Amino acid sequence: MESLAAEKKILDYALASEHGITLSFPTQGKLTHVAQRLYRLRSLDREKSREVYPPDSPAYGKSPYDKLQFSKKINEEESVFKLNIQQVASIEILFDVTITDSMTGEVVSLEEEDEEETV
Repeated sequence: MESLAAEKKILDYALASEHGITLSFPTQGKLTHVAQRLYRLRSLDREKSREVYPPDSPAYGKSPYDKLQFSKKINEEESVFKLNIQQVASIEILFDVTITDSMTGEVVSLEEEDEEETV
């Protein structure tokens, strides 16, 4: 198995960081290479959880790194090549939005309903 120890340290640090982390690179190619290795680590971690946990476990096929969001900031003219990594608990924390159905104009709720759907 490939060694992804440095990538594991990066993702562990991002998980522990309250505000996330930013990695800066000298080139877009280097940014892409590291990002792919970080994605690979997360994928391998999911595979490993399938070996460790039974299929009915909430941890089956999951990785603690699934909580991390990756976003790239690239400006070639200014030689800016950054990868931001931050923990995202849920979309509700990030956005205060109202969702409206385009056809009806009705406000849509994302809250789970306790009612059973009848068919």
